Amino acid sequence: MLYYEKILIILFFICFFLSLYAQKVKIEGLTSVYTNELCMYKIILDPSVGSATCFVICGKYGSLVGFDGDTITKVNIKGDLPIQVRWGNTVTSDAYVRVFDVNNPSGIHAELKNINIQKISDFNLQLKSSSGENLLQYTSFNMEALIDPAYVAQSYTWSGDDLTITSGQGTNKISCNFSNSGYKEIQVKVISGGKEFYAKKSFTVFPKWLQGPNLVCDKGVFYIENLPSGMILI
Repeated sequence: MLYYEKILIILFFICFFLSLYAQKVKIEGLTSVYTNELCMYKIILDPSVGSATCFVICGKYGSLVGFDGDTITKVNIKGDLPIQVRWGNTVTSDAYVRVFDVNNPSGIHAELKNINIQKISDFNLQLKSSSGENLLQYTSFNMEALIDPAYVAQSYTWSGDDLTITSGQGTNKISCNFSNSGYKEIQVKVISGGKEFYAKKSFTVFPKWLQGPNLVCDKGVFYIENLPSGMILI
């Protein structure tokens, strides 16, 4: 067997065994975070390995809390090892957390990559209504939560005064109506990257039915000839 063939075989087995070991190490944690956010990550070592001494690296975009702000530290892993990373001010989608074997720093044993660091101020949560700010009791309309398209929302939770949601709860768009008249608000809570964001919108809701020729309401006196569209006079 030629010399270079022996070298190739040795390199193959080295890579093979390193890949087997790499499968024994995992990293879990958020991949969508915000600038200056403190995040918890977990390095998980398969029990069959026993223990290992590794380097943990979070690169130039963050620092490992509890290790004097270092971006790299040496740790002993046995089972699960929680670590905290404080992400910096740089907006990027290339942040990562990596684990290297101390005896083989050139090989990546585990990697959580493409971590997206966003600015909270860029989230820009807004509410859009399919109707105006004045509407009738029981009138169906749509509400939509708008965020910057560069961001990903994990959940939407809608609520409001005397609000009946007929469809869409848990999504960015709902169909709904108000069961009572008066001054009402609709609020949405959006979770993105482990953080909560809120927005609300106000409405004046008129009663569906009026008794008598004239009645004083929130917006003044309504006469038969200028009732709001859809209002029923009894």
